[in-house]
Amino acid sequence: MRFAAVLASTLLLTTVGCAVSTDFEEEQASARSDLVGGGDYSACSLSRSSILASTSPARQRAIRRGFSWLDTNVQYSQSASHQGYRTDCSGFVSMCWELGSSPNTAAFMAGNGKATALASYDELLPGDAFIRSGHAALFLGWEDEAHTSACIIELASTASDMKFRSRTTSALRSAGTKAFRADDLTGDLGMPETAEEETAPPPPPPPPPTNDDPPEVDPAPAPPPPPDDEADAPLPSEGDNEDAEPYEVPLEPSASEEGDPGDEYAPESTKSRRRGAAKAMANSGCSAAPGSAATGTGLPLLGALFAANVIARRVRRRSGA
Repeated sequence: MRFAAVLASTLLLTTVGCAVSTDFEEEQASARSDLVGGGDYSACSLSRSSILASTSPARQRAIRRGFSWLDTNVQYSQSASHQGYRTDCSGFVSMCWELGSSPNTAAFMAGNGKATALASYDELLPGDAFIRSGHAALFLGWEDEAHTSACIIELASTASDMKFRSRTTSALRSAGTKAFRADDLTGDLGMPETAEEETAPPPPPPPPPTNDDPPEVDPAPAPPPPPDDEADAPLPSEGDNEDAEPYEVPLEPSASEEGDPGDEYAPESTKSRRRGAAKAMANSGCSAAPGSAATGTGLPLLGALFAANVIARRVRRRSGA
């Protein structure tokens, strides 16, 4: 019984001693890293707004949580907690990633911290982390295209507490620091919400016209509408009849003509009747005026009456044409 009790006490003291040693080593490593000189640390050249605008909403959330501890100036302590997370470097990164627990740096390096190591620093995106045995910091972005300096936010040590600054890549590599990404951010490529709209290609230009297209032809003018009334029709001008042959109306039939001088416009039956009537009157000796003394003297007067009648008909025809 006594031997069993001594053995149990020895195992308990050994376990506690190992845990205290691990925490102490992490704190001492953080303090040494924070005190490194020779240009290892400098002020970050990236603004908070530009960092947040450069990444996705999920990564922005992790970074905002980190800045909230910076703004509150959470004090470094491996025995205290804030918002349910241990207030040391690895507890700070666990809080940013919302892991629900505070694994230490040794657990992260062993793959037991709900995060995965990346192949190289070039794969880092804002919201990922730098982790080594003894220290952890949240990565915010590169200060240059050559990736020689990185902006970080960290709960550094009991001497400096929360820090927002940059660190050289060469110092991180020499200390054995690796790049890590939370498992919840594995599929997040860090694209901001407006990236697709800004990088969308412009619409293609319209195709050029080809020779197969028919040429555009102006439509033919519409003919003028016909006049609504014969009164609107244009009157013939005086010059329209300049080329017409003059027409003289005979006042009296010639001696060689027989019948009515207007026979040229009458049908043949009418012409025959007129010639017969004229001969009958000439043979009967009818005079043009009653009481005339001589017989046969009425023929010239009758011819004059016929001529006047023909003239009157022609005038009426011409005026009605």
